[in-house]
Amino acid sequence: MSVTSRVPRKLHTARVVPQRAGANRLIAVVGLLRDYAVVVTGVLIFIVLSITQPVFFSSSNLENIVNQNAPLAIIAVGTTIAIIMRGWDLSLGSIYAFSGVTAAWLANHSTPFIGLIGGVLSGVLIGLINGVLVSRLRINSFLATLASGMIVLALGNLYSGGFVITVAAPSFQTLGTGTVLGIQDATWLMIIFAVIVGLILARSRFGRYSYAIGGSPTASRLSGVRLALIETAAFALSGFGAAAAGVIAASQVSQGSSDVGSDLTLRAIAAVVVGGTSIAGGSGAIWRSVCGVLLLGMLANGINLFGVNPLWSDIITGGVILVAVGLQGIGRRT
Repeated sequence: MSVTSRVPRKLHTARVVPQRAGANRLIAVVGLLRDYAVVVTGVLIFIVLSITQPVFFSSSNLENIVNQNAPLAIIAVGTTIAIIMRGWDLSLGSIYAFSGVTAAWLANHSTPFIGLIGGVLSGVLIGLINGVLVSRLRINSFLATLASGMIVLALGNLYSGGFVITVAAPSFQTLGTGTVLGIQDATWLMIIFAVIVGLILARSRFGRYSYAIGGSPTASRLSGVRLALIETAAFALSGFGAAAAGVIAASQVSQGSSDVGSDLTLRAIAAVVVGGTSIAGGSGAIWRSVCGVLLLGMLANGINLFGVNPLWSDIITGGVILVAVGLQGIGRRT
């Protein structure tokens, strides 16, 4: 081979290597932004609000932010694995309301303890049904849970007759208003639930399979992963989270109502996405979902402290979601 024929090859190699190195750096930067943007943004918002609104940094206000958002965090944690697996649970708000109604009705007709347990189990049952619809009947999760959510909401209205079910027994409020070491039970339950689900996702075979299914369902099936079982379990966990949050909320006010939680589905999914869990599946973490909930909670609290029209909260939240999804899109393209 002549010398002249070798020169272009060397020049070509010299041009490609820097391009690949630059692409790898870009992928790494985008990955870091996706993984830790919620933490950096949350810290910045925390600092700004602490400086501009001294009352924000008060212990009572910070406790209020956590306590108010604990039920939403429980819902977000419960549905994170389903989203990692490319699943959508649009029945979360309906399960939230239905479980509260179930808990209140059972508490009045048996004991408060049975009511609380029964309310949670009702959500698990609905989640299992959602899982069967998606995994066994192969109905798209978006459509399956949208339909089941409509059915559950209607059943809740029929169940309660359209009225609020009030529970007179004081012990029914223990779960929602009790405290341990000065921290509300709802917050403790959120922490415990997040830690348990986080460990399951990060350390168990179920967690590894969840990531694998989200990355490639076909490859997972060919590898021997029992997709139907894993998907059903994920939706059951999602139902459990929504039901637990609904029971806590019912316990806090000592009543169950089917006319609550209409916006919780979108808020929970928004928190998961803002936290960095990919809507394309295959990546995500429980701690990110919790951080997403707290970030949105701080934004709403800051807007309230500044006396701004509450409608701006939705505008700002929508903008944050667009940025988060945009980062995910860049990450996929790179």
